[in-house]
Amino acid sequence: MAFDWREFLLLAHRLRHAGAHSEADQRTAVGRAYYYAYNEALAEGRKLGYNPNAPSRLGVHRRMWQWYSSYPDPQVAALGEIGTTLHARRIEADYYGDMSGDIRWQVQRQLEETREFEVLLARVANRLEPPPLR
Repeated sequence: MAFDWREFLLLAHRLRHAGAHSEADQRTAVGRAYYYAYNEALAEGRKLGYNPNAPSRLGVHRRMWQWYSSYPDPQVAALGEIGTTLHARRIEADYYGDMSGDIRWQVQRQLEETREFEVLLARVANRLEPPPLR
């Protein structure tokens, strides 16, 4: 059985809301939310014609988000814009010791924007919207 990437989003949500407020927990929440979106987008992108093995000077993540952003359908392109934002926040959480702004606010934004992403992706993929997280 294939891994359910939404488990990463559920983990991010638990880290954010279940009293785990260390900076490491918060940074991990940012990353897990991002990787949920990335892997879901990768699967849907392949259905839409994205080739993750196509030659490119960009890294695999930036290349995919750029592909989405340049897609002719505005809803699909919007996934690329959100994905680019989620990716940038994940890079900051993973690689920078001094993050800009309050980490809890950034985690909250990451979770909110990941929710926007998953709702839009469900619409693009013609699937039911995943249940909201509480």
